[in-house]
Amino acid sequence: MTRALKFAVCSCLLAAGLLAPQMGLSKVFSLTIKATTPGPQQLLLRGGAQVEANLPKGYRLAMLPLGDRLTYMFMGPDDKNGEHAVLSVDVLPETAKLSSSKSVFDQVFRAYSTGSSDFKTTPAKPLTVNGVKLEKAGFGGSMEGGRSSGFAVVTRLKQGFCVMVARDKESDFKKSEAIMMSIVNSCKFKTQ
Repeated sequence: MTRALKFAVCSCLLAAGLLAPQMGLSKVFSLTIKATTPGPQQLLLRGGAQVEANLPKGYRLAMLPLGDRLTYMFMGPDDKNGEHAVLSVDVLPETAKLSSSKSVFDQVFRAYSTGSSDFKTTPAKPLTVNGVKLEKAGFGGSMEGGRSSGFAVVTRLKQGFCVMVARDKESDFKKSEAIMMSIVNSCKFKTQ
């Protein structure tokens, strides 16, 4: 597993409160590649939430089992260093601390900004994807020894908050952002 992917997974787990900050990237994960063929993919998320999303050409869809649920990762092609863009998809349960899109963004960005001296977030216009409203924000800065950029989108479902976080090296983000946004824009939420 690449450092970028471990960082993305750890950040998702930190945001969900499922990984202690001191564990960081030393934790080893077991990803399973679910699909490499482009086209619609069914994602079964926490609490029975289902999302259908298109896997772009050249991307892989991985699953990470986490107790009673799966986190999905759309992973772009590897560069010469084995690094790639990652879009994670998960559902975080609503709690007293996670009761709004803003609180979800705050928790996700707190995890991503750990150790960064120049982490910045930028609110973006909300999206409507197949009738579902998604809040969006961008982020960027020094992360895991390099410069990264990304975005997060959040929508409330009956099961909690569906969170999608995209990240890539800053130098590659313009290209991968369009592809990862095409994944988000392809989403069909089956259970709300």
